[in-house]
Amino acid sequence: MKPQKLIGKTIVISGGSSGIGLELVKRLQPENTVIVLGRDKEKLARLEARGVVTFSLDIAEKNERHALFRWLDDHYPNFDVLINNAGWSRPHNLAARQPDSADREPDHEHEHDDHCEDYELELRHNLEAHIGMTLNALPRLLQQPGAMIINVTTGLVYNPKAANPYYCAAKAGLHSFTQSLREQVKNYDLRVVEVLPPLVDTPFHQNGLPATVRAMTPQRVAHETITGLQRNHDEIRVGLSKLAYVLGRVTPSVGFHLVNRQ
Repeated sequence: MKPQKLIGKTIVISGGSSGIGLELVKRLQPENTVIVLGRDKEKLARLEARGVVTFSLDIAEKNERHALFRWLDDHYPNFDVLINNAGWSRPHNLAARQPDSADREPDHEHEHDDHCEDYELELRHNLEAHIGMTLNALPRLLQQPGAMIINVTTGLVYNPKAANPYYCAAKAGLHSFTQSLREQVKNYDLRVVEVLPPLVDTPFHQNGLPATVRAMTPQRVAHETITGLQRNHDEIRVGLSKLAYVLGRVTPSVGFHLVNRQ
């Protein structure tokens, strides 16, 4: 296959206001129409000032997803790329769980979900939301030539980090879903791509970065992602995720130990 440049596309990306997503937006915007989805209206306003189209919603809410796609049908009916990039996580000590989930510390970022347990929140935002976005987009994208679905997961799908059990479980589920989707649409003009970043120095890691692994910059991740997309790679393993893939296949116990060493 010839290298494919991302030019003249209409790209919908969740989590595009910071971190890896923002760096992708910076690289894609000059030659494409980019629509950033998010909940932080201040960040979205800053993007709008730079000429980026934005739409405010919580992708974990089904009704808000439906409203988004109705809006896309009215304003950007020919959108042809979906990037499922949004995500969040925090560490959890499963052995220290309290019998009453109401005793947990409040999650101010997701106050409207107070009634949900931690695992429900992370599964909703890191797995169910992206599956829902994909299912809404799929019949539309199948009508567009050269369409793409790009799911951003993590190298931890190969060797999970025990301190983040819900996040790793959700991303492993998205990894599996992406493989199944790719197989089911292989006879259509639709590429299904998975991007697997390593540890990245972004606001995602609000509690600090581990000292045992050097984090990659979001700029470098975005650069390698764009390069992989142009080279028609279906799975884009970035940085140490390449090693995680090999260790997960050859010596999974060693890979698991390296990821979880203190």
